[in-house]
Amino acid sequence: MDDTIDVSGSHGHDASDGYGNGANAGQAGIGSDGGNIDVTLSSVPYSNEPGLINIYGTETYSNGHVEYINSNYNLGTEGLIHFTSVGGNGGNGGNGANGYDGYNGSNGIDATMSTIGTDGERGGDGGDGGRGSSGGNGGNGGHIKISVNEYDAHLLMLIGEFEVSGGIGGNPGYHGIGGKGGSGGMGGQSYSWTETIPAVYEYPSNNALTRYDPDTVDATIHFRGIEETKYRIRNTGDSWEQSCYYDARISIDSGDSNALTRYNGPPIEYYSTEETYHYDRGFGEADIYHLRQDDIYLHGTVNANYHDNFRLIEPAEPPEPPEPILIIPEEIITHTNPGGIDGDNGCDGYTPTEFLNGGYMGTNGSFEFGVINEYGKWQRRDEKFCKLEINSVECVIQNNSGIFEPGSSINVGMEIFNTGCPTPKHTPIRIELDEYNTWIVNNPKVDAPLNLLDYDSKNIGSDQGMTIKINDPKIVTNGIPLSVPINLNKFKATMTKIERPVPILTHSSISFVIQQPINISEVISIRSPGSLQYEVFWFVNNISYLSFGQDSTFKRLIRTKLTRGESTGIEIDNQEIRYIEAYQSIQITSKLSLDQDYNGIQQFTVTLQIGDNDDRPNILKSIQTRKFTIQPPLAENIPHLFLDVTKNECINLAGSNISYCKDNGSINLTLSKEIHYSVKGSIKFGDGTLILLDHNFNFDKDAFIYITQKTSPMRCDVNLITDENESHIFALIANTFEDRSNKIDWKFQTINRINNNINTYSTPFKLRVEHIIHYIDHGTKIFEPNCKGFIEKVIVFNEGEMPSPNNQDIIISLSQTSNIIPDNSFFRINKSIPYCGTFESENINLRFSIKNNENGFNNIIPLRIKDHIKFNTNIKSINHTIQNFDNFPIQEITIQYPIEMGEYLGYRNPSATEEIYSLYWKIKNISNVEFGKSSNIGRLIVTSVDNNIPNNVLHIKEIESLMSENYSLETTKIKISDETLLDPFNFKLYLGSIETPETLLPIQSYPFHLLPLSREDTYKKFDLVFDLNEGRLALNNQQLNDYIQPGNFKFTISTPKSKDVKVGDVEIQGKLQYTNGWMIKINERFTLDISGWIYLYTNGKDNISTGSINIKVAQEDTHLLYLIDKSCLEKCDDQLYRVIDNNRNLEYNRIYQFTLVNYDCTPADDSGIYEPGGRIVIRKIEVENTGGMPTPISHDVEISINLLNSTEISLPNDNSLKLPKPIENSVKKILSPIKSDDELCLEFQINQQSKASRDRPLNITGKINLKAIMFGINREIKNFTLPKQFNIQYPIQICPDTKIQDIPYKNITRITWRLNNISRIDFGSESKLKRVIKVQVKIEKMSPENSLKFKTDRGLNDIFEQEISLLEAKQSKDTFCELVRTLKNQHSTVIDANLSITLFIGSIQLPDREFDIEIRNKYIEVFPSYESNSDSDVLLVANAKTTKKDTIYWDELCRKFGLSMSIWNIKREGHFDLFESSIIKDYLGKSIVILNDELNGNKYINQIINYLDPTQFYQTVKYYNIKFFVIGMNVSDQKIKELFIPIEMINSKPIASYERVKRYIKSTKKLIISEDMKYEKSEEKKFQNLKRTLDLECINTHLLPGDMNCFASEESYRMNKLRKLSKSLQKLYPGDQHIILSTISNNSDYDQITLCKTTNRTKQYLTYNSVQLDDIDDHQIERMSMIGLLSCIPFSKRLEKLRQFLFDPIQDADQKKVLKSLIEADLAMELNGLCGSNIISKKMRLMISDILLIQLELFGKFCEFVKFIISKENSFSGEHTKWALSVFAKLKILLHYSNNILFFRNNTRIYELKQIIYDGYLKAFEKCNNQYYPLLHYLKIKAKSIKKNWKNNFELKHDKKEKLKLFRGYMIGILISNNLKTDNELFNDDLDIIISDDDYKIIEQTHKNTINRIGKIKTKHQEQIELLEHQANFENLRSDSNHGIEVNNIGSAEDFTETANQGLEASNFGSEDITVITNQGLEASNFGSEDTTVIMNQGLEASNFGSEIGTENS
Repeated sequence: MDDTIDVSGSHGHDASDGYGNGANAGQAGIGSDGGNIDVTLSSVPYSNEPGLINIYGTETYSNGHVEYINSNYNLGTEGLIHFTSVGGNGGNGGNGANGYDGYNGSNGIDATMSTIGTDGERGGDGGDGGRGSSGGNGGNGGHIKISVNEYDAHLLMLIGEFEVSGGIGGNPGYHGIGGKGGSGGMGGQSYSWTETIPAVYEYPSNNALTRYDPDTVDATIHFRGIEETKYRIRNTGDSWEQSCYYDARISIDSGDSNALTRYNGPPIEYYSTEETYHYDRGFGEADIYHLRQDDIYLHGTVNANYHDNFRLIEPAEPPEPPEPILIIPEEIITHTNPGGIDGDNGCDGYTPTEFLNGGYMGTNGSFEFGVINEYGKWQRRDEKFCKLEINSVECVIQNNSGIFEPGSSINVGMEIFNTGCPTPKHTPIRIELDEYNTWIVNNPKVDAPLNLLDYDSKNIGSDQGMTIKINDPKIVTNGIPLSVPINLNKFKATMTKIERPVPILTHSSISFVIQQPINISEVISIRSPGSLQYEVFWFVNNISYLSFGQDSTFKRLIRTKLTRGESTGIEIDNQEIRYIEAYQSIQITSKLSLDQDYNGIQQFTVTLQIGDNDDRPNILKSIQTRKFTIQPPLAENIPHLFLDVTKNECINLAGSNISYCKDNGSINLTLSKEIHYSVKGSIKFGDGTLILLDHNFNFDKDAFIYITQKTSPMRCDVNLITDENESHIFALIANTFEDRSNKIDWKFQTINRINNNINTYSTPFKLRVEHIIHYIDHGTKIFEPNCKGFIEKVIVFNEGEMPSPNNQDIIISLSQTSNIIPDNSFFRINKSIPYCGTFESENINLRFSIKNNENGFNNIIPLRIKDHIKFNTNIKSINHTIQNFDNFPIQEITIQYPIEMGEYLGYRNPSATEEIYSLYWKIKNISNVEFGKSSNIGRLIVTSVDNNIPNNVLHIKEIESLMSENYSLETTKIKISDETLLDPFNFKLYLGSIETPETLLPIQSYPFHLLPLSREDTYKKFDLVFDLNEGRLALNNQQLNDYIQPGNFKFTISTPKSKDVKVGDVEIQGKLQYTNGWMIKINERFTLDISGWIYLYTNGKDNISTGSINIKVAQEDTHLLYLIDKSCLEKCDDQLYRVIDNNRNLEYNRIYQFTLVNYDCTPADDSGIYEPGGRIVIRKIEVENTGGMPTPISHDVEISINLLNSTEISLPNDNSLKLPKPIENSVKKILSPIKSDDELCLEFQINQQSKASRDRPLNITGKINLKAIMFGINREIKNFTLPKQFNIQYPIQICPDTKIQDIPYKNITRITWRLNNISRIDFGSESKLKRVIKVQVKIEKMSPENSLKFKTDRGLNDIFEQEISLLEAKQSKDTFCELVRTLKNQHSTVIDANLSITLFIGSIQLPDREFDIEIRNKYIEVFPSYESNSDSDVLLVANAKTTKKDTIYWDELCRKFGLSMSIWNIKREGHFDLFESSIIKDYLGKSIVILNDELNGNKYINQIINYLDPTQFYQTVKYYNIKFFVIGMNVSDQKIKELFIPIEMINSKPIASYERVKRYIKSTKKLIISEDMKYEKSEEKKFQNLKRTLDLECINTHLLPGDMNCFASEESYRMNKLRKLSKSLQKLYPGDQHIILSTISNNSDYDQITLCKTTNRTKQYLTYNSVQLDDIDDHQIERMSMIGLLSCIPFSKRLEKLRQFLFDPIQDADQKKVLKSLIEADLAMELNGLCGSNIISKKMRLMISDILLIQLELFGKFCEFVKFIISKENSFSGEHTKWALSVFAKLKILLHYSNNILFFRNNTRIYELKQIIYDGYLKAFEKCNNQYYPLLHYLKIKAKSIKKNWKNNFELKHDKKEKLKLFRGYMIGILISNNLKTDNELFNDDLDIIISDDDYKIIEQTHKNTINRIGKIKTKHQEQIELLEHQANFENLRSDSNHGIEVNNIGSAEDFTETANQGLEASNFGSEDITVITNQGLEASNFGSEDTTVIMNQGLEASNFGSEIGTENS
């Protein structure tokens, strides 16, 4: 079994997956490195057990641990010892959790009668997916070394695998998938109701002023009031002027056109106009002029004598009221309040896309092994194994036969080559065959050479090699002779002592073939003619070097036998071969006969037997058989003899499949005749086999010798020989010599024995009938059934090269066929016919008759029976026929009738009610004599049509005469009825018989179907379809495939001449030639009605380009051409139209074509906008005749709008236009080219929209289409179409490209948008159209309620409305409204509101009545402006990306810990200046939280922290103790570091300067220990000190090496000096941090070091997130936010909160834990900041404790807090006391690790700090002191416990410096674990900030650039505020001006003052209270006021429309 020594590294832990919605995954661990192995392998003494070995040596692990090995291992025969030192695998990354799915939005509220439906709520957004983590890195592999001694060299084979690979990096995790957004709620349903408007009646006596008194006349009183206002706006002051004047007059009727008797309107009319002009003078100055004019008309009658007094007389009361006249009937109007819009779906949560990496794979280790030789030297081996190769093999047979016969032996030698390590010197390797073979009966083997070096070889001779014995299984092979190739190439080698396999390859195998020395070939067979007897042949072959047979030297017998069936079957033949030479063959010939009682395949077997071996030659053994089968021949082939060199009559089973086509074959035969036919010669088959023939055959009268060769590409030579007097024997040879497909070279030879010569021919004699002459009774030349005839003459021709026999009689007679009946006459040929010679018979009369045909009407096609005239031949001497004697040209005859029927055509006649077909067919005479009743022979011809119903003939006709080779075209019309729909119709043909011509015989019929038009058909009932490729009458309308050529039309089309002509009636006369060549003539009238079309298909529906159309038409009928379908004409290439005009023939190749080229659709108001409700006029209609002839002149073409093919329009009228006549081809005509008042043009109106568009301007597409109608045929012109699309829009829009913005400034939020006038005309109440434009902004929803109001000219309001008095064409106007917060700004509440902005426009008909056309929604969040609030604890710095949800979260978080919060919104304030604002005063010693979001648009100010002035930050943290927490976008550590570096360190003058560093240190020490200079902490700076000069000190020294330090580099020398200075500063100023700036001087002798004391190392001032927030989940972000907030509040505040929470059981335990952990972190930072100096001089030790106590400020506060805890619990067992004790213990451990590092050994400061910690501890726990153990004992025990538990977390050991760093991180773990980082941690490893002059300048320049950019942003913001205020002030002025103008607006007054007059009557329409004072006849009107006061005047009434207070006129 295997064993393994393993020193691999451990695997890193897998990262945890994110838990909860959107949670991020944890981090994966890394794998550790593999160790080292060094061992030696040896054999166990006195043991022969394979695989038992001893191993001794060492194992060294990666952590340094060493283990020793000395053990025995039993590996058995297969086991191996493996060595592994693999690096540990990295842990797998974790998977982020999926984000939560958003909530579904709630549905909107349904509409009611009073309210519209509300929109559905937007679905909630899905949560973001959590971030996965990358995999951990793998550890590195180790090193392995293995050794053996020379005697145990074979043990190297027991070494298994070396695994030293590096650990595999962990797989990356996967990001969580963002949650799916929630579905938006469904909008509320719409609500509809009806309103009934009562009928309106006219009462003539009251509504029409009627003259009833001859003394009165009609009169009109006109009152006009004009008011002018001028308003001047100046920088020095504003002024305005107002003037009013009035005019009144009366108009008396004088009987002209203005007579009031013609007036039928209301008695009172009112008109008002208003104009405003604005002139901008610039610099804020403007002039505004306003004019208003009001006109009132009072209609009535006045006394003619007193009209000067303007006194109107009331109409008299009529005696009876007249009957009312209905003007407007009652109307029911349906109203609909629209439903809401479905809410949008929520957005899917963000799925992180950052690429997660797999951990890196560790580097691979190394391994080696070797042998210790006899001299003790270790020799490296590259291979563990010997690798043997067999390069060559030699095989030797034991006898000389050359055949590896079964039972023989073989000797094998070989060459061995070694490519591996040397073979052992003392251990042999055994080589043997490694494969089983039944032919090998022994186990051959041999040993490999010893000590065969690598890449060396040695030979093993065949006499020393292995011996192989071949088996003799005594098997008999069938078919192919035994031939077993043996290829032995599998060997195995074995190391003998351990029995382990040694690798061995074979390049040369042991190869030989086992076979028998004698074999037999395949069997060949030829069948004898006329029987089932076969001649069979096979060969016996000797393939050895020795002879065989009874007469041979070795006398080994050979015998073959033929049996029926298997080899054990009935024996047919048995032959012995007495002798056969080596490598010779012998042919064996035999015969067999098939079993006549069995027709299937029959099997036979040939068996070969030889002597057993040389020792037993007479003992026969069967070694091979040849089984073959014979298929009995077909009966027709039995008489013949078939010879083919590529075919064998038998099939060899298990044969060799040797091709018979690989070689040239040959046949050489001599033919003769005695009793039998003798055939002698040879046949060479295509496989090379040659057989000899000497056979006698018998041939029947019709038997032939067929010699063929077609399947082989090789040619065959055929030579046939006979005596010349027996040349007639060649009649036996079948005519295959005529077949050109036979690849045979023929030769026919005759031997003349007398002349002793040989004649050679390429063909034998070939007699053929060349021509015959026959005659039919009556001379019709038609072989008609039942007719008679005879053969008059026969001519015989010899086609063969050989002459026909001269001494033989050849008898010839007529042969009977199925239709030809001969008599018994014959004639003979008795002389030789030479080559190409002929023989003509004389006066023979071979008579015959034709059989009668009784099919009658079953002949559905003309009778055609094919037959042949044949002759019988016989060579009398041999009684044999001549082949192919009848092959002559007119041998075939056709039996048919002389009269036949065909060419059946038809077409459907157009009709709406009937299905009528016109039928055409032809009767043809194909004979050369006349037929019919009037012909000489008198044979009748009759044709008919029926519907397959007995005795129901639909049409019948007798043809009187039909001349020879002529036809008669028959036609009729057939109506289809429902009863006959399924039955076929029949054409029938009758012919008089030969014997009795008047007796009609049925000779042919033709059935066909006529199908009615169906709904699925393309054509309509009135369509006329001529398809020249169809139209054939057939059963089921199955068209024939008889295409010949394209068809053509040639006809005349005209209007019928009768009186009853209707629209669509046409007459067609002409010819139709179909594609199969058939032609018909038509002359018919068709009714197409108003819907039918004529379809002309010249070549079928799929190919109408070919063929021709030739039409003749009169000029007045050219409109009929349009009835022809245009799709047929457009594609036909050959057209001709002959137009007859006053005896003129005009020819055209195309008809006319009306083409609509273009037209204009112009809005009637010239706005260029297709507005809903707008009237659109169509002009410039351009029509072109694109055809080839002029348009018709006899009938008009009318153009109108095609409403069915248009969209979004309606027709106010039904106008139409007529085209001019005629329009010549290629000529254009334009209709309505210009605009005129009396023009009749086409127009349409755009449909109104049911509701306003939302979130975008209306923009839909409409379509207009025209149509044209041709009168006379009343057809729409199909291709007269040119659809045009237009965009339907309102002329006024809220600009779609302008984003509606909310701009905050001061306490105002401005909402801005832009209005566009996209039309070409002005809009607004001051425009010519006076169509008003109005915008309304409403707050649909807000939180808190009533927290926002619109700023309007009438104060604060809930709705903002603005009218745009004028918006010029193609102009835009920026408009805005302003919202004011009604909450106090210092409140941290953010207001959110949903606004709707609705655009109104006046309607086209009523321009002063507006309606809504567009609604935009805007969601805003209004942040408070910052106001000073010294009570606030935390300032939240928000930005444009901060949402109300964010502020609520931070406010609630602050409240949770009792903190108050204010907000500074940079978007609203425009900057983040800490000093110009009151921030520095309000947050002295407090906290600022900056939401550091990423900003877009500025590459420098790309995050909020860039708004922070670096100089202000430096002063804030140094002098004002304000702490910052920055959360959001990642901030680089370098950016944080630079914030703590001030500017102007180089330019500012230092307060002190020193030469040399030593002098500075010495002077500083004296300063610190002087009596008058105590060390004390700086006071907190007052907030009034906005600027501080830097406390700089300067040291002049050398920073470059001198001559004595020439080996030191400049950089190392400088840095070494600066570090020493830094250490000295830490001695002098514990806890303080300095900026050390080094300047290399080029001109001075000294370089310069500038010192600046900066922040304290014991405090943290800024906390920020160390990871991207996108990489962590929401829960982690919330916890990070909470801890970051608490980390930046003051330490005292934290202790105070903890004091409040600590003993309150209701408070959250986690909050207590967080506060405790943060307190620990601050204490650790403070203590760690003081552990930074070396031994201090004795003079300073006296002051150290005081200094450190002052620096340990937080520790002192903590000790006081602990006293509070002790006072509450008073026991070490208390929960919080234990915590306090652990804090002291951790501080003790921190000092311990600080003291243990090399730099701090014997550190006085550490000692002093430890004493301070102990003293504070003892004082804090003073109450817990007891007599058993001192207090310090408890502290030490606690410290020991904490240290032990802490160390258990680490698997690896760490040095002392690492322990300090790790424990320091442990104490501030609350920050690290929550991905937070502080400036204290950032600067922790740096005692001071050391920076070069060049680096400082870069940082300083960066600060200055930032300060400059911030300044520009502030300035720009201020300018924007000023601009906004100026705009607001200007709008207020305009609003005030309008207020003055609107004093007299109609309908807006609450009080109305009216002046009484002499005769005017006062009326009040719609007011609540009316006070009327009687006047003298005139009526005053007040529209819409609430209260009315009437004041008397002299007959005129003063009206005040729209003012609040009327003006009194006396």
